[in-house]
Amino acid sequence: MCNHVFGYPIDRKENYNPDGKTLTGICKYCGVKQKSYGMRWTIPIEENFLQEIPFGDSIFEFDKSAIIC
Repeated sequence: MCNHVFGYPIDRKENYNPDGKTLTGICKYCGVKQKSYGMRWTIPIEENFLQEIPFGDSIFEFDKSAIIC
């Protein structure tokens, strides 16, 4: 059984798959291929998240009554 170690091409526009979101990585040991999202897709999602949830606010609400000491 292979412990996959994927090598991906440089994160440039010309190295992306036709869908424009993913890069194809190849395992260094067995040659299996895997698609993974690149930074060109990830960065806009993160920036949108930071704009919608301002610094200091939490998206989680904790039920304080569930805490038992």
